[in-house]
Parts: sequence; structure tokens; C-alpha cells
Amino acid sequence: MAYFILLVLVLLFAYYLHRENNTLSVTRYPIINEKISEDLKIVQISDFHNTRNENIRSQLIDQIISEDPDVIVITGDLFDSRQLDRQSVAMFLNAIHDVAPMYFITGNHEERLLSDNEDVLSLLQHYDITILNGNSIRLEENNIIITGICDPRRSGKSRGELPENYMKGSLEYLPVYAGYYNILLSHRPEYFELYCDTDFDLVLTGHAHGGQFILPLIGGLYAPNQGILPKYYAGIHEQNNTSEIISRGIGGLQFPFRINNKPELVVVELESPVE
Repeated sequence: MAYFILLVLVLLFAYYLHRENNTLSVTRYPIINEKISEDLKIVQISDFHNTRNENIRSQLIDQIISEDPDVIVITGDLFDSRQLDRQSVAMFLNAIHDVAPMYFITGNHEERLLSDNEDVLSLLQHYDITILNGNSIRLEENNIIITGICDPRRSGKSRGELPENYMKGSLEYLPVYAGYYNILLSHRPEYFELYCDTDFDLVLTGHAHGGQFILPLIGGLYAPNQGILPKYYAGIHEQNNTSEIISRGIGGLQFPFRINNKPELVVVELESPVE
């Protein structure tokens, strides 16, 4: 009887792991701000890591199409430098590139690939995806500006700077436009305090993979560049006049499982105040 109970528990846990890692979750963030002149729906994709999970990829494509967003943003690590699979990324982009204008910033994996002379950005250009590394796009009809910043991994190392110092210096040079609702795309959530020193209204990030395991009453277990029990691993954080949304991402770390941490698609619903 003891072995039978153990077997049942193992099978139940295996089923739970399968379901947890093969079910897409959608998290919606409604944001009302007087600077926004017209409603705008943004879909955020982060840490896709050229996933080979066809089940998740199919759910993700279907969900993005059904959302019918105005804008799609990709906040880094679309590719995976450890096991680069351009075909997986191409299949994904081919399915969604006609849905809405798409904007991209590099994550640490793209920066690693670029430092090894891998031409990964040409695939984005093929699908007319705008790369916002240090640039801005103005959505006049919504009174919104989207600005992107590249991941500090490659650039910081090339200058002999710590990533945090490079990020701080880069943020000082990014334009923030008065009277507009300013959105920053940045891969790394751990620099939240630096973002709060700017005048950006909203920062969309990823990188933390939801802490990999989310433990009850404790939170995320581990995140890159934050280590054990990270402070910024998921959800929305607010300080001063800046909000940061952290996507749990689609792909994962080298460890193959997520626990209490389904792959996530973020939907940001920006709304003008009702008069």
C-alpha cells in the first residue's frame, strides 16, 4: 500500500509538472493615466528562448492573435545562445508578424550571440520588427512614446564597466518626452531603482523567469543576476511615478521545469481616463 501511494503521488506530480510547463497563462495589467489620449493594448513577449515546445508555441500564437493587440513588444531573449534555433523563432514570427507593429530590444542572450558574430538580428529585420536599442517610437494618436535600451552584457563588458554602471549611464542619455506617456523596454528587472530615478511612466522587463520555482509565502526561488530569493521576479512594482511590469517569460533556464510558474503572456491595457 505504501508503494502504491508513493507511485500515485509520483504520477500526480509528473502530471502537475507536465501541465505547469505546457499551459500558457495570460496576465492583464489595466493602467489608467491622464497622459494617454486613446486606449492602447500592448502584448509583451519575453524570454521566448527559441522554445521547441510546440504546445506552448501554438498556444502563444493563438492567444496573441485572439488578443488583437495594437502593439507587440519583445523584451529580449527571443533567441537562446546555448542552443540557437532560428527555425523555431522564424516559425513563431511568421505566424504573428501581421498582427500588429512589433518592437524589440536585445536581452543578454542576443548580446552574447552578437559578440560571437551571430547575425540574429537579420531575422527580425526580415519580419519588419523595429529594434529599439537606444531609440524611440512615437505613437501620436495615443500620446505614447516607446523607448528601448539594449541589455548591458556585451556593451558593458567591452568598456570594462559593471553592467549596473553601464545601465545607469545609458539611462541618463535616453530621452523622456514631457507630456507623453513614456514606456521603456528593458530586459532586466533588477535595475528597478535606477528606472525610478528617471521619468519613465512604465518599464516592461523580463529576464527573471518568474524565479523558476514560486514557493508559497516565499516567492521566486532563483533569478539570473539576482540569485536566491530574488526581489524582482514577476508582477508589477511601483515607486515614485514609475511602474515596472516583469514578465515570467515563455522559455526557461537550463533547468527543465517550472513550478507554480506557468509560461506567461503579458497584456498591458493602457486606458485614457473616463470623463
